[in-house]
Amino acid sequence: YYNVLEPIFSYGNATGQMKGVVQQKSTVSKCEYLFLGAGCVASFAAIGNIMKVEVAFRNHLKEFHPFWKFWGTKMLVSIAFLQSLVLAL
Repeated sequence: YYNVLEPIFSYGNATGQMKGVVQQKSTVSKCEYLFLGAGCVASFAAIGNIMKVEVAFRNHLKEFHPFWKFWGTKMLVSIAFLQSLVLAL
């Protein structure tokens, strides 16, 4: 073990070991916005895929009346993303 990744990922400790690059406040704050953006993209992709399935299988699912089921799923995805935004504040 050569501690190759320690300067990058180290949490630091009480004996004076410095925090790694990834654990510094400036990097953490920049990454927060990156992950919020990635969550937004993932939520839009999930809703888009749900809509594709809904349209593609409309004739096969007609007897199940899936409108409210698909609507509920879209709302859950949206609420999950919005919850992450609110918790980030």
